[in-house]
Parts: sequence; C-alpha cells; structure tokens
Amino acid sequence: EGTDDAASEEIFKLHQLGVLNQQTVLIHAVGFREEGWRLIRKTGARTVWCPSSNLFMLGRTISREVLASGVPIALGTDSPLTAEGDLLDELRVALALGHGYSGCRTARYLGLPQRSEDWIAAPAFGEPPELVVIGDRIRLIGLRLARRLPLHICHELFPLQIETRPLVLVRWNVPRLIEDAATYLGDAIRLAGRSVAA
Repeated sequence: EGTDDAASEEIFKLHQLGVLNQQTVLIHAVGFREEGWRLIRKTGARTVWCPSSNLFMLGRTISREVLASGVPIALGTDSPLTAEGDLLDELRVALALGHGYSGCRTARYLGLPQRSEDWIAAPAFGEPPELVVIGDRIRLIGLRLARRLPLHICHELFPLQIETRPLVLVRWNVPRLIEDAATYLGDAIRLAGRSVAA
C-alpha cells in the first residue's frame, strides 16, 4: 500500500518466495514500477484496483498504461474508512480519471461473464442499474420498468431503498435480510456508508 522504494520492491520479494503466480491477487499495487508490472504480467498474477481509496490514502493510483498492459485488473471497493460509496462510485472515479473506461468495456472491467442471458442495464454509464438479469431471471429492476412486468413476477420482488439511490425491486427478501443483519449490527444498517431500508 505504499509508493516508496520499499513498496516497489515487495513484488520481487513475493516472487523470490515463490508465491507470485496465477492464483495471486494483488490489492492496490500502486507502488510498483514498470519492471514490477512486467513481472506481474509474466507470472499471470492479478490486481484489484480501488482508485478512490488510492487517491485518498496515497494521493495517486495506477496509470492508464498499467490498465492497458494486459495484466488482469478488476475494479474494487476498499474499506469504508478509506473510500466512500460502492462500485458505482468507483466507476465514476475511474471515468473521471480518464483511464479509458467506456460503457462498452464495463463487462470487461467488472469481470462479468459474457453470457447472453445475463444483463445489466443503466440509464447512463456509471449510473445505478435499472435492470439486472442473471441466469435469465430478473434480480433487480427499477420502478419505471417494473410497471410493465406481469403481476406474478412483481410478487416475487421486494422493494429496496439505498440512500441517494432510486428505489428498486430485488429478488431477495429485503425485510428479512435487514432483520437478520440488525441482530448482529444493530438497527442502523448501512451498505457502503449508505442507509438501507425495505
């Protein structure tokens, strides 16, 4: 998680220990330099990129050259202590950085399977989704689209309200999830820093 010389050498120590391979997932990796990234690509290791956390904690993040280097990189969120929001917020940060994000490449960056029965539809890139279909079943749908659903499908869905996001219907029993979570977390349930309600 550093950017100094010691941080840049950590990748070579992992390699010397024999633990840098296709099963290795590196988080952040901001301090690595060109030679380190070449080693990562050669060994098949992967990286999780959390741009807003990087900027908050380190004042910089990985470059667009690294993103285009062929190293498998997934977009992620970090701890709520070092990053605000969720994956949509990280998408916005990545887009604002101008690191080559575009709507047509979203599936690649999110590591989504390229299956015709899986869909994520949003009004605009980086906006909350209005429709999520996984395994040919609706998992999330916005109210505007839900009005067109047959009643029997609507009865299988539950309302979910996340602070600052539009109300959606989801295929999970949200009241039960909130009730179960409250047993361990108390009454104020939050998701990526936002309050959650059924």
